[in-house]
Amino acid sequence: MSKKFLVLFVLVIAASVVATYYFSFKAGYSAAKKDQDSLVNKVTGGTVNPVENMPSANPFETIKTNPFEGINVNPFK
Repeated sequence: MSKKFLVLFVLVIAASVVATYYFSFKAGYSAAKKDQDSLVNKVTGGTVNPVENMPSANPFETIKTNPFEGINVNPFK
């Protein structure tokens, strides 16, 4: 009986150690993720992307260059 009790006691202690490690790791990870997000917001909060408002470098963007665009004639019909 004492051997079964000892094995059960060791299993309960091992399970509690594993559960404590897992939940403490999870709590630490979420706290670190929250700190990281706040730091990223502090660093990049006031920055402006200078490329957002640049004009297009493609001169043919507004010009229709394909005269056959929109013609849907199938010669095999």
